[in-house]
Amino acid sequence: MGCRNKWLPLVIERGKIILMDSIVKEVREIREAYAKQFGYDLKAIHRDLKAQEQASGRQVVSLPPRRPKPVEQRASRNS
Repeated sequence: MGCRNKWLPLVIERGKIILMDSIVKEVREIREAYAKQFGYDLKAIHRDLKAQEQASGRQVVSLPPRRPKPVEQRASRNS
């Protein structure tokens, strides 16, 4: 296991401190450029992704939605 630089740059985004990894930065730049290509129009982005999906020739599987399992409530410490 290689030694990772523990002093990565920090970024404050939406009130949260985020470590800025070079891979994360690259992915965000690509995502931004892709969205900008379509004028940030989600419907246009969706159409493009669906066209890419069709052109890929791969079998696309749609699974039915699953209901989340209920979470048990823990007793509070102050009661």
